[in-house]
Amino acid sequence: MTTSRSCSPTERSAAGAALRVAALASLLLASGVATAKAPDWMRSLATAPLPAHDSKADAVMLYSETLLAVQPKGELRQRTRVVYRILRPGGESRGLVRADYGMDSRVTDMRGWAIPAEGKEFEVRMRDSVESAVIGVDGSSLVSDVRTRIMLIPGTHPGALIGYELEMELNPLQPMDLWRFQWVDPVREARYDLQLPEGWGMNPAFINHPVVTPQQAGPGRWSWVLRDVPGVKLEASMPSLERVAGGMSLTLIPPQSSARKLGSWREIGQWFGDLSRDRLQSTPAIRAKVEELVKGETDPLARVRAIARFVQNEIRYVAIEIGIGGYQAHPASETFTNRYGDCKDKVTLLATMLRDAGIESHYLIVNTNREALVVDSPPTLWFDHVVIAVRLPTATGRKDLHTLINHKELGTLVVFDPTDELSPVGRLAGNLQGGFGLLVTPGGGEFLQLPAVPMAESGLRRQAQLKLEANGTLSGDVFETYLGDMASSQRSAAGGIESDKELLRPLERNLASSLANFQIESADLRNRKALDAPLIWQFRIRVKDYARDNDDLVLVRPRIFGMKSSSFLETSETRVHDIVLDETRVDSDEISIALPAGLVLESLPDAQNLDLGFMTYRSSTELKGNVLTYRRTMEYRDLRIPAARAESFKQLLRAISRDERAVALFRKKAS
Repeated sequence: MTTSRSCSPTERSAAGAALRVAALASLLLASGVATAKAPDWMRSLATAPLPAHDSKADAVMLYSETLLAVQPKGELRQRTRVVYRILRPGGESRGLVRADYGMDSRVTDMRGWAIPAEGKEFEVRMRDSVESAVIGVDGSSLVSDVRTRIMLIPGTHPGALIGYELEMELNPLQPMDLWRFQWVDPVREARYDLQLPEGWGMNPAFINHPVVTPQQAGPGRWSWVLRDVPGVKLEASMPSLERVAGGMSLTLIPPQSSARKLGSWREIGQWFGDLSRDRLQSTPAIRAKVEELVKGETDPLARVRAIARFVQNEIRYVAIEIGIGGYQAHPASETFTNRYGDCKDKVTLLATMLRDAGIESHYLIVNTNREALVVDSPPTLWFDHVVIAVRLPTATGRKDLHTLINHKELGTLVVFDPTDELSPVGRLAGNLQGGFGLLVTPGGGEFLQLPAVPMAESGLRRQAQLKLEANGTLSGDVFETYLGDMASSQRSAAGGIESDKELLRPLERNLASSLANFQIESADLRNRKALDAPLIWQFRIRVKDYARDNDDLVLVRPRIFGMKSSSFLETSETRVHDIVLDETRVDSDEISIALPAGLVLESLPDAQNLDLGFMTYRSSTELKGNVLTYRRTMEYRDLRIPAARAESFKQLLRAISRDERAVALFRKKAS
């Protein structure tokens, strides 16, 4: 099943996970494997034609089969069979088979086989696999009953046929399954078989693919078959694979007498609310802390912020998720006493404290991948994070609150993530903005879209007053104001650094992309911990040999700092997927350079005024007296750029690149 129960705010580290998988794989290789013939269902594919693929494909999937057998009481038996043909060395990873399981599932059997192009065949069995803690969740302390079983099939060299069979028993909270018949590798044939007991029904919903009508093989037996499914083309800045790959969400409908009813958003919200209700009990210690935090505050927003800061900063993120604990929060009293908890624990404590302060709030269940859920997603438990929606009548019209939801019944709600240590009340990180979540209300659950922070409230505003000396050295003061996710990124880079030398490293890395031979003579970082205020870098810089001297000509590049251009679209292949941006924002520069005496202007870079709707870029360079001033503004207006506009976007990036390299040309006066 696909439900994710982890709610760490930190991005999952693919590189870290890969290292751990590699370490486990080495253990598997050391255990040895047996020589045995592959089963007939796999051997029959040895001469099967390959599906259409390009020359860069590492592997193709010749066959995939999922059999889901539903038991009368709702337990599921699932058998998966997969066969690959390895084409290139990069396809060796197809021999690494992984199965995650937890309180509602277990692996009952796991077997794999290899038929090399030459030599003996291999077989590995479940006894040759390795069990470990779940792989790929970084950045937090995590105690969980979710486990991973890994099996390595040897002999995955080009030309080899690799296959495996995985059997699992599932007892999910929500009776549904997700069939992913499309991923990166082209597929020759994909098959899904369903067996239902009497009285059960099903509701299939296809994702990113036209509806496929199943074949009914008998009472309660259906089969879906697809052939020649193309692989998903991987591109830079593309949506997540889950958003573009074809699949089928299968909701199982139990008999009316069954208690398993999580088939609608309302029912899922009601279930989560029931799980959480007795966890919201206050204690004398909690009430005393609330009184301390809000003492003297009469403004509801000020009271919310005081309590929110406490939960945000004083409750460490530690996830302990055993059994139903993957979905059910610990009691607020435990989280308050222990001073740690995961996202739903922190929200539960915050909701309890807000209620003690006379403020209403509601759980908002979300996914940290903004692309994971869309407006027509089927009702599901595909969430991995919990935030809070605070009812605040005084919020309307507040210019410092950018995460407002105007609810028809609950009024104005302010969305806040107490797990995010870098975003204050009224802001959300870019990965949540514009995504979808489930608001838990007394009436159940309501699926809705999260707000997006206005473009003008994010980005980088840079100003500089510089002086160019006759020998080409450039020096002066720079002021950089960071807003939104860019401020969070700077604060994160600064982290717990205390020494001035270490603190300059992130700033030096930023400058190195645009300058050589530079020295930071002094620097000051302001509002490092004041999340409600912009983060400001003020520094003094000296750059040797900035101006280029060519006989009697002097070349000065007005664009001193920051690169807005990119080459990620510079490919001869037509763009397939939309382009996804982190957030909407506005970046601006105003750079003034006092020139030395004795220079006569020959030419200035052309002004730019480019507007594609989803993005704009404007720049100008002027000379007044001896001061050369460069101004530019770039607006990122949309979170997603259609693939059909990729060529226009590429042309825009090329124009930006030319503008960033353009120089002002001066001639030296004759002496």
